Amino acid sequence: MPSAVKEALAQAKSGDGALAEWLAHKEAYMRTGACFGLMRGHPERLSNEVVGWFVGIGMFSDDLQSIARVIKRERHTGCGPFIVDAFVAGVLADVPLMKRQWKSIETIVDRIGEVPASLIEVLPIGLQSDRSLPRGVALRLAQRRGADAIPTIEAAVAGAEGKARKRLTEALATLRPSKLKSASAEPAAELLPVLIEAWSESRHDALGDTIVSLGQSLKRPALSAKSKGELEAAWLALAAQRDPGDVNRLLDTPWPGAWKTALTRVNALAAFPSDPRVSRGLAEAALKYRSMGSAPLHRALAVVLSRVADPGSADAIKQIVATRYHNKDDYQRALNAIARVVKAPRAAPSAELLDQVASLLDASTDVDALWNAVWDDPADLGARLVLADALQQNGDPRGEFISLQCIDDPPRKTTTRANKLLKANIDPWTGPLPAVERASRVFERGFLTRLRITASGKEVAAALKHKEWRTVEELTVDRWRSDNIGPLLSRMPSLRAFYARVESLDAIAKHGPFPSVRVLGVLPEPVREPLSAFPHLEVLAGTWLDWNLTVKKCRAVLQQPKRLGLRGLVVRHLRVGIFNQPEWTIFYRNYRALSPAGTVSLEMTGDGKWRLRAPGWRIHLTPEDVTVGWHGGGKWNPKMPRALLAPFQDITSKRVCVPVRGKTGAAALEQLKKDLPAGVEIVSEPLKLLID
Repeated sequence: MPSAVKEALAQAKSGDGALAEWLAHKEAYMRTGACFGLMRGHPERLSNEVVGWFVGIGMFSDDLQSIARVIKRERHTGCGPFIVDAFVAGVLADVPLMKRQWKSIETIVDRIGEVPASLIEVLPIGLQSDRSLPRGVALRLAQRRGADAIPTIEAAVAGAEGKARKRLTEALATLRPSKLKSASAEPAAELLPVLIEAWSESRHDALGDTIVSLGQSLKRPALSAKSKGELEAAWLALAAQRDPGDVNRLLDTPWPGAWKTALTRVNALAAFPSDPRVSRGLAEAALKYRSMGSAPLHRALAVVLSRVADPGSADAIKQIVATRYHNKDDYQRALNAIARVVKAPRAAPSAELLDQVASLLDASTDVDALWNAVWDDPADLGARLVLADALQQNGDPRGEFISLQCIDDPPRKTTTRANKLLKANIDPWTGPLPAVERASRVFERGFLTRLRITASGKEVAAALKHKEWRTVEELTVDRWRSDNIGPLLSRMPSLRAFYARVESLDAIAKHGPFPSVRVLGVLPEPVREPLSAFPHLEVLAGTWLDWNLTVKKCRAVLQQPKRLGLRGLVVRHLRVGIFNQPEWTIFYRNYRALSPAGTVSLEMTGDGKWRLRAPGWRIHLTPEDVTVGWHGGGKWNPKMPRALLAPFQDITSKRVCVPVRGKTGAAALEQLKKDLPAGVEIVSEPLKLLID
């Protein structure tokens, strides 16, 4: 502690000086308020050193970490380095830290503009933390400090053991990515800078497409980390190398949800030479950020796109202009720059150079043919396995993922590995599909099979060419009007289940027929007309009975299977439960009276979302038997089976399905055997649904 600070502290202990009030406060929030006063210069203005140290000490009791926010908002900079010094002294003295104190220090460092040298001493402590937030902050600070931080971390590795040693070693590997790469041995990587330079002079389409293909042929490992902070630090460290061979894996790394973090990535990519891969990747990434607040990000994106002026990214930019009201002028300038390039005379690339690239792309051309075989016949499992083998030989993790998901009844270890690969690569594997709800994506047999979109008609029209649609088996359009979705359905040969609002069916039907669709979900009213656009429809699903259930509405719903020639009906969000609401009785009484063809499947979910496979309780009902099933959604309620079976006293064949999952599932089965009346069959397997 500096002598000036010691002197001020001694005066405060004796009750003299401006810091006496600060020291007198025992409550944390009162001391934090006193810190605000010190920074603002009352009761009297003190030196930055004294203020910084006392504010830094106060941060160790600031449970809300509001001091850093005030420093950022009021732009206090003079005391910043001394706050960091106080933090370093506290960490070295093993003073307990607040939950987000490392993040607050990063905020103060941002305000200072550089990482103080004193902070290097405690970076290894942050990198060894059991919490991801301190590790991520320490890694970013070490990366900003550069080579100066490496010796201190290396010294800490020598004295560390176990997890701490592993974390420090991983941090060093991130700070020195050049040691992990074998780029110099790749002929394609050596040729890329030559091609990029030639393209920047001519902007020729053929050369741009060649650069994209050559970049995809590089099989460098994808970036991965245990936390978002560590991933961003690794990403920025890799981008700082400005290696053209890394552009593809930088763009393939999942983009962050926060636009401010994405802006940091855009600024890093802007430092690369003009590259068609960068412009096309950024144009696709721009579609992910739709909020009004992301305008600064879109301005930065438009600046990069204008500078690169890649004719190959024009279609993607037009899609942005069509879907985003704000920043239209920014993107229009990018389109104008591309138009000027297209109109100007462009020299053809060297034939010798293109021949050299072609020799390197022979292997990747074979892989492209295997991809096309899957897109042409998505149902051919053999084509997927052949593609998986080729991708694994090229070091592409997608190959391993496809192989793992094609295993029948995989063990837990296999499923865990597949989920890990999917989590790290789900965004690039989803492809540039518009307005996809991230949580709705499901992959089966290595490809996207289920998703929900909120895209407008213009967005869908601009994305019709993407081949990722061809493996989708279940599509939900969560939009008030989805009239323009018809052309998309005709390009989805694998589609089995489609959900949209009933008002849009007439407009969608004009683009039919859609023979692959077996399940149709509608909202909010029953279908009034025959569905000739869906000739092979088997099951009608919907949410009709959420409120104001009447006998008339109930009969209208139940008459549909017989009138439309269907084998089943799925009714969702029927209000039923342990409170004996009358909906079950009304629905069941009319069901027995009308006796519709096929099985009627009723679903009850607790999450309120319109999703046909939402977890929770489900019921299969026929005139002869009733089956109740629980699929693990929400909290297990042992009273629910009896309550759900109560309206069906006159049906003698009753069954309850509860999948056994460890000790909890076994205990649930034993409890049900005691609680349910005799004659109810209890089985430990999932309930088979109409839509499966």
